[in-house]
Amino acid sequence: MMSIPVINVIGFSDSGKTTLLVGLITWFKDHGYKVASVKHHSKYGLEVDTPGKDSWRYAQAGSDLVLIASPDKLVEYRNLEKEVPLADVVSRIADVDLILVEGYKNSENPSLLVIGNDQFEENAQYLHHCFAIAADLPLPDEFLNGIPQYPRSDVEGLALAIQARFLSGS
Repeated sequence: MMSIPVINVIGFSDSGKTTLLVGLITWFKDHGYKVASVKHHSKYGLEVDTPGKDSWRYAQAGSDLVLIASPDKLVEYRNLEKEVPLADVVSRIADVDLILVEGYKNSENPSLLVIGNDQFEENAQYLHHCFAIAADLPLPDEFLNGIPQYPRSDVEGLALAIQARFLSGS
């Protein structure tokens, strides 16, 4: 069985990661791909339920795992003692062609670096797994070091780069 490509979209806050990911998900869906998305929330206290609802009350009572099932959705959340590594998170995903991850800057997965205005120097430490950079400002050649640069709005160009590099066998 072929493994599912996992692409991390990384960058600092307000760099445009979410906007780009929404565009990429839409592009891949429009082209017949099944896509999973993972959002890394690096702060404690994530709330995914509505206070007062039954499932929220189960979690407040101490349920370690809560599932909410409806005719068109299944939501699972569990209380954790420590953060689950990205590899464990994506190992739970099946039946998709591509996994797009927002965050996990230190992952060893191929990554697409999104750079907001005047942020490029701070991002140099994250270039080792980058296959592309999305940035609107002109970046120096010594920073790019052969990594192709796209405008942040070039969803199709970035999607085609992902398709050619990671989905050509599917």
